[in-house]
Amino acid sequence: MEIVRRIYSEGLLDRDPKRLVDEYAIPDIEYADPPDDVDPGSRHGRKDVLLALRRARQSFSEYEHELLELFDAGDTVIAAVSFRGKVRRGSQSEVIDREEAHVWALRDGKIARFENGRDLKEALGAAGLSE
Repeated sequence: MEIVRRIYSEGLLDRDPKRLVDEYAIPDIEYADPPDDVDPGSRHGRKDVLLALRRARQSFSEYEHELLELFDAGDTVIAAVSFRGKVRRGSQSEVIDREEAHVWALRDGKIARFENGRDLKEALGAAGLSE
C-alpha cells in the first residue's frame, strides 16, 4: 500500500508518469482506461503505458488526482480518488469533477497493472472487499 500511497503523495500519476513507470512498474505493465474515458483501452509495456499517461494529461489544461482512501486486498490496492480537470474543446473548456476508483495490481513490490475506473463499489467487490 505504501507504493500506491507514494504515487499520489508525490504526484507521480499527474506530474511525473515517467518516474512512476521507470521506478515502480514491471517491464510488461498493463494500463486500462474505461470505454468512456478520453483515451479508452488497454496498453502493455512501459513505453506504451507512458505514452498513454502523457496523452491523457495532454487532453486537459488542468489535471489532478487526490487520494481519498486506500483499500488493501493483498497484491491489489484500490484507491478511492477525486479527479478534477479541465478538458480543452477548441476555445471552450469543460470542468470535470468526479470520483474514481483506481485498481493497482502489484507483483514482487512493483506495479503489474493499473486500471482507471469509475465505480468504487464495483472495484471493491471484484477484489473481495466491501466499502
